[in-house]
Amino acid sequence: MVGAPLTITADSKERFYGEVNPVFTFKYSGFVNKEGVAQVTTLPVGNSAGPTALLGQYPITISGAVAPNYTINYVSGTLTVKSTLVTVNTAFTPNNDGVNDTGK
Repeated sequence: MVGAPLTITADSKERFYGEVNPVFTFKYSGFVNKEGVAQVTTLPVGNSAGPTALLGQYPITISGAVAPNYTINYVSGTLTVKSTLVTVNTAFTPNNDGVNDTGK
C-alpha cells in the first residue's frame, strides 16, 4: 500500500567557517486527517558540510524519517558558510581634524 505523500523540507541555515553546523530543522507538508509531526515515528536527520568546508553554499540533505501511512519526499535546504573576518579601522589619526580622531 502506498501512503499519502509527505514532504519534509530542510530549513536553510548559516554558520561561520570553523564552527560546527547548527541544529538542522525541518518543515513538514502533506499530513492528512488532521495528523501532524506525531505521526513521524523516526525523525529526519540533516547532514551538510563539515567545519573545515570552504566559504560557500552546501546542500543540507535529509534522510531517515519514518512515518507509517506516508510516502516521504525530501527537499534539501542550503547551508551557507560565512567568513569570520572582521574589518578593523586602522586609520586612527587623533589630530582633532574630525576624521578618524577616535578608534571607532
